[in-house]
Amino acid sequence: MTVQFDEQGFGTDARKIRWSEVIAVGIRTTARGPFVEDLFWQFLIPGDVVELPGAVVDDAAVGVMQRQLPGLDWLKTISAMFSTDNRVFRVWHVEESNSRWDDAIFGARFAALVGRLGGDASRANDAFFRLRAAWSGKSRRYHDLEHLADCLRELDATPSEPGTADIAELALWYHDAVYEPRARDCEERSATLLCEDSASLRVPHVAARAAANCVRATAHVRGKAPTGPAADLVADVDLSILGRDVLRFMEFEYSVAEEYARVPSTVYFLARGRFLAELLASPTIFRTDHFRDRYEATARANIAALLRSPRYRAHRWLGWLYG
Repeated sequence: MTVQFDEQGFGTDARKIRWSEVIAVGIRTTARGPFVEDLFWQFLIPGDVVELPGAVVDDAAVGVMQRQLPGLDWLKTISAMFSTDNRVFRVWHVEESNSRWDDAIFGARFAALVGRLGGDASRANDAFFRLRAAWSGKSRRYHDLEHLADCLRELDATPSEPGTADIAELALWYHDAVYEPRARDCEERSATLLCEDSASLRVPHVAARAAANCVRATAHVRGKAPTGPAADLVADVDLSILGRDVLRFMEFEYSVAEEYARVPSTVYFLARGRFLAELLASPTIFRTDHFRDRYEATARANIAALLRSPRYRAHRWLGWLYG
């Protein structure tokens, strides 16, 4: 197969796709190499995903993509090139690649939030870099700075009262500050850290307590999680990944599994399958109208397709063990 890449788009004589049609780009890797193709470029366009073997995407083609797709994530691209696992790396998105993590931008944002909440913004720098270090842990694959930036971007795109938005934002900064895959108290410990930092930042206790309650909502325990405008907003922002484009959704799926690499795979997929099936069985995945309108249908389609896949065979065969 011969695929031509130029400044207008890519394709064959029979079909040409313009760069303006591309919504996202990913790289899918498999564990089947090295004697068969084990890397595939994926291009998300309206209504379809076009997949090309890595062999037909040469250095010149990658150079064209670099010019035509500003913000192409080279760190992820390099990681994909060295991957020998079944994995998806989303390396570019038409909107989201323009708002990647930047210490100066996000540090200023955190300080401004502290000030709006009535705290001492001049003290925010140390807390910000402690948070940055926490979110940058080496074992993190999904619950990292990209996830935090995603959450803040989702918050910005959601209509809400300023006071509610500020409480929700403080919660989002801390909601996965403590993240240990097999621990059951991460949300509680993250909430405690929020309260401790808020005290040193002189954020009023009422605001800190409200934000800490929102952090607890991200445990996503049905019927037990805190509710209210800010808590509902935080919970929905955290779950919004479920309704994202298929490349980002599958990157999320593989990344979370990597974080649980020390858990036997059958045990992991049984537990993960149960969690996803419970979400699918619930009347609504999202709590708020905004997120239901924006993501509910796609989230249900993503989860249903995933649970039907060979990846969740153990869940389908052995799920009866947990009722």
